Amino acid sequence: MSEPADKPKRELELDQAADAAEEQPAAKRAKTAADDTAADAEQAAAAEADADLEEDTEAAAADAVNGEVGEQAAEADDTEQAAEADDTAEEQAAAEPVKLGYRTFKSASEASDYIANILKKAKPGENLNEYELLLLLDLLRKGHPRASEKLAKGIKGIQVGETRVGGTTSSCFHIQALDGSLEDFSYRKCLLALFPG
Repeated sequence: MSEPADKPKRELELDQAADAAEEQPAAKRAKTAADDTAADAEQAAAAEADADLEEDTEAAAADAVNGEVGEQAAEADDTEQAAEADDTAEEQAAAEPVKLGYRTFKSASEASDYIANILKKAKPGENLNEYELLLLLDLLRKGHPRASEKLAKGIKGIQVGETRVGGTTSSCFHIQALDGSLEDFSYRKCLLALFPG
C-alpha cells in the first residue's frame, strides 16, 4: 500500500513542478530579457572601452611619432636657424647687393669678373656702349673716392686704354671728357669701396 500513498504525493509534486514550470517561463523570460539587456549593456560598454582604448593607443602612438618627429623637426629648425644666423652674419659682414646701372651684383667677385670681361672685350680707344657706360658711371659715382673730381669736366664716354703704373703698362678704363681729355680710373678701387671686407 505504500505505492498508492506515494502516488498522490508524487502527483502533487508533479503538479507543483508543472505549475512552477508554467510560472517559470514568464519569470525566466523576464529574467533572461533583463540579463540580455545587462549583457548587451556590458558588451556595449566593453566595445566602447575597447574603442576608447584603441583611440588612446592610436593617439599615444601618433603623439610618440609626432613627438619624435617634432623633436627632430625642432632640432632641424634649431640647426637651420643656426645656419641661417651664420649665413646672415656672413652676408652682413659681406656687402649687400649693389646695383650698378641696370645690373645688380651680389658680391665683389661677381662684379669684378663682369667688369674685367668688359675691359678684355672692348677695343682700345672706342667708347663703350650705353649699357656698359651707365654701369661704369654708376660704379665710379658710388665707389671712387675722387669721383666728383674725375667727372668735373663732363663726360663724352668711357673707353679702354693703356696706363703706365710703376713702370708697367696695363689696360684700364678712361673717362673721355667733353674737351677730349682722358682721365683713367681703377674699377678695383671702386669695388673695394662698395664691397668692403
